[in-house]
Order: sequence, then structure tokens, then C-alpha cells
Amino acid sequence: MAEYTVNGHEYLVRKLNAIDQFNLMRKLGPLIVKLGPSLKDVDTSSLDAMAQALAPMVETLAEMRDEDVFYITRMCYKVTRRVQEGGSTTVLWNERANMPQFDDIDLREMIQIIVAAVQENIGGFLADSRSDSTAVGAVGTSSS
Repeated sequence: MAEYTVNGHEYLVRKLNAIDQFNLMRKLGPLIVKLGPSLKDVDTSSLDAMAQALAPMVETLAEMRDEDVFYITRMCYKVTRRVQEGGSTTVLWNERANMPQFDDIDLREMIQIIVAAVQENIGGFLADSRSDSTAVGAVGTSSS
């Protein structure tokens, strides 16, 4: 379980089950494919360079179906808990109302929550797949 603080609030993120992790990765696939190469070796001191590097991500986000964005947000909120005064925690997604539990989360905080949940749930897989290019290719192959 990952712990982090955003905008003065403490959050805890747990793991999704493997099927939900797979579906989350599937929904994020187009974004990950475009984001990876665009951020490699970006000059973060230049606003123009950063804007150019982020352009593919922004375009991909704009092209995503609302249902996919809702799915990603909902899944990330379902595994994230906000620590309340006294140490109790509350899940960010209200299942009964089918909406976020807290209305004080702004866009910046929401994105940080989603990024933390994605890192906790599929970040390791993405890192492994980048460092071991043969991992996927080796499945189902035989050498003759």
C-alpha cells in the first residue's frame, strides 16, 4: 500500500485485483504509448519544450471516450482512501452515489491521485516491460 500527501491531505492507495489492473492498463494503453516517448529527455527548464512534449498526451486525452476517462477515475478513486482526523480513512469513490466522495478535490489533486493509483497498480509492470524487452516476446515462443 502506498501512502502520500496531496494538497495537505494524506492518502493511502491499495492494489487492484489482477483483472482490474489489466483493464486499467488497457484503458490507459493509448495514453501510455504516446506519453512514454514524448517525455524522454525533455528539457524541463523550457516551457516550449515541455508543451511540445505534452502535446501528444493532451491530444490522446482529448480523444479518449468519456466512458474510459470515467472508468480510469473511478477505479483509481476506488482504491484510494483519504485519512481523516483521528486516523480513520474514507474511500474516495462513493459506490452508492456513483460519484466522488469529496467535492473539495480540484483538478490538480485529482490528477495526482490518479497518477499515484496508476503507479501503485501498473507502474511496476510498465517498468519491467521497459527494462526487459524479451519478457512478453518470450511467451509462447520456442527456439529451434
